[in-house]
Amino acid sequence: MNDIIPDIDYLLTGQNIHQLRTERGIKVQEIVSLLNLSSPRTVYKWQNGVCLPTVEHLLALSFIFKVPMDEIIVVKNFNND
Repeated sequence: MNDIIPDIDYLLTGQNIHQLRTERGIKVQEIVSLLNLSSPRTVYKWQNGVCLPTVEHLLALSFIFKVPMDEIIVVKNFNND
């Protein structure tokens, strides 16, 4: 059963968030303000692969980065066959 459910790679997703943010010249503090976060620590946790953004934050990030949500998330070891 586990081989049919995708597994999100937290570390690579975090690296992807960092890359998308820096490529677009967006500062961590800007994301904190746009998403009304209480602290930049949340963004750093995402970027370091400690945790993932909520669905709401993921949707907001997709608008901020101008990419679909599935281009932010990195899935590991998933085979569609």
